[in-house]
Amino acid sequence: MIVGEGPGADEDEQARPFVGRAGKLLDTLLSDAGIRREDAWITNIVRCRPATKQAGALRNRAPRPDEIKACNVWMTQEFRFVSPQFVVCLGAVPAQVLISPGFRVGEGCGRWHEGRGGIPATATYHPAYVLRFVGEARRSVEERMLEDFRLVARDLAVRRAAAIRG
Repeated sequence: MIVGEGPGADEDEQARPFVGRAGKLLDTLLSDAGIRREDAWITNIVRCRPATKQAGALRNRAPRPDEIKACNVWMTQEFRFVSPQFVVCLGAVPAQVLISPGFRVGEGCGRWHEGRGGIPATATYHPAYVLRFVGEARRSVEERMLEDFRLVARDLAVRRAAAIRG
């Protein structure tokens, strides 16, 4: 299960998670790590686009605690429905909800933590965050994300091999 913050403009329009520019980057990183998008349940902490109006246009913002709380019933049902082996949090908001309230992505990525319901969880940067960078800075953050997804791919392969043997 891969969990982001909330829908952006493209996701809101198409009613599907991660279909815009951030989604394309996510697809590339997953593919480069050997993970097929169709093998992951991709969702968000909140179901409606958290936005604010600035200069007459809607701009994305982080979901507020009351919005997260209101959408928790859907997240709980998704966990029951999907029964994920792992959870990958994209960004601080889902990591703070599903791993620990004080979670900091820069300090906690690249390793497993006990997540909601005891499910192993890790976190990496949100693809939309990466899109803010250019040049070497962007390549560096993308490489960090790729390493995080490779961790997931390795552990998923180990679990699949164990399931086949046993």
